[in-house]
Amino acid sequence: MSFNVLTIRTGEFNEGSMYPVLGDDHCPIELETLDGGGIDRLVASELRVGEFAGGGVRNVVRATKIRADVLVTDARIAVACDKYDKGGGWWGIGTGAVVAVGINVVSRAMAAHRRKGKLLVGHVRYPWLIAVGGSPKQGMLDSEQLRLTLMDATGGTKRRLAFDLTLPSSFDSLALAQAIVQRAARYRLAHTPVDTDKEHAELERLAHAPRLAAEPKKFSLYTLPTFFNAMPLTAYPKATEPQCASPAEAISPAAMSGSPAAAGFASVPLPSGPVPTALPPATASTGVTVFCTSCGTRRKIGAHFCIGCGDNLASAAGIP
Repeated sequence: MSFNVLTIRTGEFNEGSMYPVLGDDHCPIELETLDGGGIDRLVASELRVGEFAGGGVRNVVRATKIRADVLVTDARIAVACDKYDKGGGWWGIGTGAVVAVGINVVSRAMAAHRRKGKLLVGHVRYPWLIAVGGSPKQGMLDSEQLRLTLMDATGGTKRRLAFDLTLPSSFDSLALAQAIVQRAARYRLAHTPVDTDKEHAELERLAHAPRLAAEPKKFSLYTLPTFFNAMPLTAYPKATEPQCASPAEAISPAAMSGSPAAAGFASVPLPSGPVPTALPPATASTGVTVFCTSCGTRRKIGAHFCIGCGDNLASAAGIP
């Protein structure tokens, strides 16, 4: 089954690698240690997932006329929405990991009891992030747009996806993209293998990236030097369990002020435990060097996957 970023979940799902686990009244999703001690929270009025094809982007999942919480953490960008309106433009969204058109209405009363009800959720983890950027509004009736791109590798065929979020006009999508790429670069430096000095230097640069200039009617994008395919294997640093941080004092439900100084979002401290250790280098004791059969990246084989595309190098080399 393919990964489409967004899904409708109930409290019975407690595995959080591909989709967030439902939280409680303090925070809509269950936080993990890697999410860190500061969360930026904002809102989105539309969520859309598209697949790059034929020179364009074909819609796969779309949720319109909503108010979704968007959480920018030290490990991912996550969304959650419990306000479902009948006929509100929901399509292509399924339950759990299954996507099936037709689910349209969820009880608001049930959604208020998050672990007993249903919630629209989704996330893009930083190892999966290929690029992030913004498209500022062009006129009085336009909105700010944020785009995240990633590669799905869960269904047997790789699909390059665009996850687009429509933000209120008072938000600064380019400032938000800048904050996300800085967090993503810091995460990659701390928790994933960095194979070359060039890659390390590029991640260091992105960790302090300046704000991009706006491009009329286009997304201005930051591009990561490498990425991992979206799959359970690449969700967490190797040998690291997704320790959960208590959301008891998580995030204030107060509405965002939209202040330009805050770029339309606010930073709120969160309790968190110790950050797990970084991934070991992608090197096996054999010292054998191979080329990844999927992306052609030269890597030393080891007990994990190619940092270029996420495929398992040990398996590709015939190593058990």
